[in-house]
Amino acid sequence: MAVWSFSGPVVTLRAFSLSASATMMQTSAVTGPESHSLQRLHWRSEPPASGMPRQWLQDTGSLTAKLQTFTGGQLRVRVLAEGRCRAAPGHPRPPGSRTLRQLPGLYWQRKVVLHAGATNLIRAVTLVPLPQQRLIRRLRLLGSKPLGAFLFAQPGLQRLQMDFAALDWGLARRSWFRIGRDEIVLVEVFLNSLLEQL
Repeated sequence: MAVWSFSGPVVTLRAFSLSASATMMQTSAVTGPESHSLQRLHWRSEPPASGMPRQWLQDTGSLTAKLQTFTGGQLRVRVLAEGRCRAAPGHPRPPGSRTLRQLPGLYWQRKVVLHAGATNLIRAVTLVPLPQQRLIRRLRLLGSKPLGAFLFAQPGLQRLQMDFAALDWGLARRSWFRIGRDEIVLVEVFLNSLLEQL
């Protein structure tokens, strides 16, 4: 596979816009239109794509590792915000889930952009139920490190379910992970600037 050329424009996401005061927030509540816009999507079990984009969406391995290879090691993480949030309805409890309940509820949230140079590739939102404080403390230590490197280093990691949705500015994938007794919801948006290069 060819290494990413980084010739595309920087992608601006209206649905992920955050005020300057919310950016990099550490402890107070994080709010914004992006959580609601993602949860209102029509999620389905099959990716709304074909060819290579479909293969990427359905890949159950580490997206971080895949992108590191694709970008020739130039992948970086920019943290937009993290902190407590009240999630809106729209993420149902997956089959086999032990701790996640039908939202709304109080969660710890982390919003990031995965990029290479000036090109944004992935927008991601991580949701962890507030009672899972031990896991949250570990995730807070990530800083600008990618979540995938942490997740796939955990023994016994399980991906319970994946759902998919289409947006004007990319394709979304929603995953539920279990680490021991803890569970995580992860929504990743594969931006058009990445999909066009696959």
